[in-house]
Order: sequence, then C-alpha cells, then structure tokens
Amino acid sequence: MMDEPRIPMRTWGPSTETRISPFLGQRLLMFAQDSLDHSRKMSRYAANLPALARVAFDPEETPARSLRALAVCREYAQRLQTYEKKLKDNLSMALPSTSRTGRKTTPIEQTTITEATAFDFAVLLARKIRDLSNSVYGFMYPDNHTVTLADLGDPSLIRSLETIQRDTAEFLRFIR
Repeated sequence: MMDEPRIPMRTWGPSTETRISPFLGQRLLMFAQDSLDHSRKMSRYAANLPALARVAFDPEETPARSLRALAVCREYAQRLQTYEKKLKDNLSMALPSTSRTGRKTTPIEQTTITEATAFDFAVLLARKIRDLSNSVYGFMYPDNHTVTLADLGDPSLIRSLETIQRDTAEFLRFIR
C-alpha cells in the first residue's frame, strides 16, 4: 500500500484559470461605483430642473430671480450632459455594440406635446432620467444576479441614454 502512487486529490472551487485577479476585481468595482455615481448625479440634477424651469419662466417672479433660476437651470443641464457622456462611455465598455436596430425611443422633440413649456420639458426629462437611473441600478444589482440575453443583444440602457442625451440637448436649445 505504501508503494502505490498517490492520486492527486481534486480541489473544489474555482480553478486558477477562472479566478479573478485582484486588479480585475478592483477595476470591476470601480466601474460599478463610477456608473452608479454618474447615474445618481444625473438623477439629482434632473430632479431640480422642473422647479428651476418653473421659477425661470414664471411671469410673476422678479426678473432677478427668474434670471438666476434660468442660469442655474442651464448650468444643471450642461452638467447633465457631462454625466450623460461619462455614463455612456462606462456602459459602452460593459455592453457590446449592437448591429441590429432595436425598438426606438422617442425623443422629447418628437412627442405629441405641441405647446410644451420649459417646465413640461424639464418634467419629462427628469422622469426619463429617474427611470434610467433605476435601470442602471438594476443592471448593477440585478434581482436574479444575472444579465438577460436580451440586454446583451439589444442594450436598452445605451439606447435610453442616447435618447436622454438628445432630450437634454433639445432642452438646452429650448431654454437659450
């Protein structure tokens, strides 16, 4: 018995080929934190847009207060554009580009609102950004701990973000 060759015991758990290096784990964590941070900042700026637009275009407000609210509204919209670009860059690294055209979302300028006010634009934009922020959170923390094949084949987050980018640019043109 002593002369029998030892049979190597299989160790359970991930093999050395499938282990994530600490460097890659840190990069994934930084990606998730950055994406969630950009999404949260977008949501915060967008949540303030309706109130700012209401004050900026209210005829009963003092001119000084209206001008200040309009300046802050423009600044917030420009900051939104910055974080939208950062979030899109992050998500574009995680999600593959798709060659097929999926279901198109309608930008604000093509909606049925014919006599939209700056407040209407701001409310729609804030709602879309809030929904996107919830979707980003759901992507980072999925219920089933997995991403669906539909999300990988047709990344709706990227399309929604592109629509929001067009909407923000249209909002900025509207309030200039």
